[in-house]
Amino acid sequence: MRFVVLFVFGISSIFVNAQHIRPIKDVAEKLEQNDLRLIAERLVQERQYLPALDYYQRLENEHGLQNQDILAVGNLHYLLRNYQQALSYFQSLVSQSEVPEVYFEIGKLYMTQGEYDQAKEAFNQLLGNKSSSNLKNRARNYLSN
Repeated sequence: MRFVVLFVFGISSIFVNAQHIRPIKDVAEKLEQNDLRLIAERLVQERQYLPALDYYQRLENEHGLQNQDILAVGNLHYLLRNYQQALSYFQSLVSQSEVPEVYFEIGKLYMTQGEYDQAKEAFNQLLGNKSSSNLKNRARNYLSN
């Protein structure tokens, strides 16, 4: 008898709670800028690069991209081996001195493609820029190989 009462109570709780849950599509359609970014970042952490790219695309269409987003989208294209698209996103940040890590990403991309002179030029741009010593050390490591 006790089992039946608990079972019935449990089923009724699930039914009542389910009525208050909005369909995922409704929730996904009303995401704010930071929500879209957080979902995209989480998908990147889970190595779900194409869905992450979809969320960044939606962020771009609905709100525009901030510098950190542009760098992230470039990195996603790099990871997906869409090197021309990655380079396009990276180069859009080159004129903005507050994003020196873009030179590292461009150098890394050129190294991957075997374009060593262009990679060296990008890494040297980073070394002549105000950036973290960690990033500069990573650039020096690429240059020494």
